[in-house]
Amino acid sequence: MKKIIILLTAVVLSMTAKAQNTGYEKSIEINGGPAMNKCTKYSLGISMVNGYRIIPNLYAGIGVGFKYTDALFMHTWRSYMQYGSLHFESSDSYSGDYLLPIFARIQYNFTTTKVKPMLLCDAGYTINVGSVEGNAVGFYWEPAFGVDISLEEKTSLYFQVGINLQKLHYDRYEYSYYDGASSEEVNTTASTLCFKIGMRF
Repeated sequence: MKKIIILLTAVVLSMTAKAQNTGYEKSIEINGGPAMNKCTKYSLGISMVNGYRIIPNLYAGIGVGFKYTDALFMHTWRSYMQYGSLHFESSDSYSGDYLLPIFARIQYNFTTTKVKPMLLCDAGYTINVGSVEGNAVGFYWEPAFGVDISLEEKTSLYFQVGINLQKLHYDRYEYSYYDGASSEEVNTTASTLCFKIGMRF
């Protein structure tokens, strides 16, 4: 009988500890980083995520953010005379875009200790809210890894490093001696190295 009571007590304590490490959570984070290709130059932003810790190691949430980025919107050319000859030169033009990313997040912590390494991925849709060109719009995803450092129950500080892959389109104008002037809309992916620091509470 005594063994049964001890076993039941251990089960109840285990369930209580598990319940304390699950439930609703929210976090706020700042992010930014340099470009990894010519489609952007850099980005800076802030996000808030609300979600639910399903088990101590697994979290799922929905977030919204606000971000600024310099996005490529046009590749063009110009002609000029030099030393009596006609020359052509190409150049890239960038616009300051204000973006509203809306995304879902899935995150897995490898441990339940005070310092927890983690893998996560954001996937969502970006709305351009501050540019006439509006080229950095559409679907994006962002795989990342990081570490979560518990400060107290339900509160932690975390650091993440990831790669933001954002759908982007721009106008490309070219000129050749044989075909003359041409233009096309190019659909591509803007890659940005993304560093994040956030507070979970």
